[in-house]
Amino acid sequence: MLNYIIRQQLNIMLFFLAVFINSIINLFRIKNLKSIKEITENLPYISILIPARNEEKNIERCVRSVLNQNLKNFELIVLNDNSEDNTLEILEKIQKEDIRLKIIDNKILKEGWLGKPNACQILYENSKGDILVFLDADTFHKENSISKAVSFLIKNNLDYISVFPQEIVSSTFEKIIIPFMNFALMSFYPLIPFANGQFVIYKREVLDKIGGFEKIKDEVLDDIKMANILRILKFKTRILSGKNLSFCRMYYDVKSVFMGFIKSYFAIFDYHLLLSIFVFTYLVFAFFYPYILLYLKIKYHINEIRYLNIISIYLFSYLIFLLTYYKFGYPLIYSILFQITILINSLIGYLSIIYTIAGKRIWKGRTIPKKRFKII
Repeated sequence: MLNYIIRQQLNIMLFFLAVFINSIINLFRIKNLKSIKEITENLPYISILIPARNEEKNIERCVRSVLNQNLKNFELIVLNDNSEDNTLEILEKIQKEDIRLKIIDNKILKEGWLGKPNACQILYENSKGDILVFLDADTFHKENSISKAVSFLIKNNLDYISVFPQEIVSSTFEKIIIPFMNFALMSFYPLIPFANGQFVIYKREVLDKIGGFEKIKDEVLDDIKMANILRILKFKTRILSGKNLSFCRMYYDVKSVFMGFIKSYFAIFDYHLLLSIFVFTYLVFAFFYPYILLYLKIKYHINEIRYLNIISIYLFSYLIFLLTYYKFGYPLIYSILFQITILINSLIGYLSIIYTIAGKRIWKGRTIPKKRFKII
């Protein structure tokens, strides 16, 4: 076992080097929304569609940011998804002030569908736009964010784009945990599909061709599943960073952070049990590997372990996180806690496996149905 650990020096160094190089490429490959030049005339009719369930903390800020967009030719439809709080009352108050807001008060969850895909399908069926912009209710946007995103779609003749809003993180816990999803994007895009359902744009004809959201009706990771389907079908897709223009306040407390990620992490691997366990375990091993080597070097004076290897592995792994924090607008000082980020998120990954198999995943008051998992 000890010899095996020592022999992994080159493998792990090459792994981090490859990921670091890919992160540098993604630093430039993933365009920033702010840098996009807007098309100011003759934009197609745009439908801005927001599914909302129990969003009383967020919905007013989101809706008002959309109503303040510098767009002329658009409709705004919000679907209240059987909320148990004051979401509907807040929407009705805004509607009295601005009749551009249309509200769908939905109380039916179709059998076999999860809440968000069901809501998005209803919004799609009730919209009129040639361009469909789906926003999560916990996002908010500067006045030119949507016009810039739509302009990018049109200029590049794309079928779909996904914008990663700048995540608003207030507590230390959030600043350590939430950047993990952006780390994964910087590390492994475009090798594997990524998307962020907080802000996505489709050409209407794309959804018409694939039957709306039917193909992902029971998927927890509806955004990533949809991106993968579109990639397989050869639609043109891209990703953007919304840093400084689009924002999201995902969670307000530690419990919601845990439950939000627990519902998703096992699903990332399409419920392949051994693959999931391997990845979460390998991440912990690789990121803490420099400390293992340092301990062995000091305790046993092993010549095969070189201090240069220890420093290189640590440096490459840290720089990946530094680039991530810079690219997506997180406080840079917290990037030095990157190994804690890996450790806690891997623990959440293990919990996601347990909760999924036990049928204990709950989100916004709804129990997520069990999914059959695969051993391999």
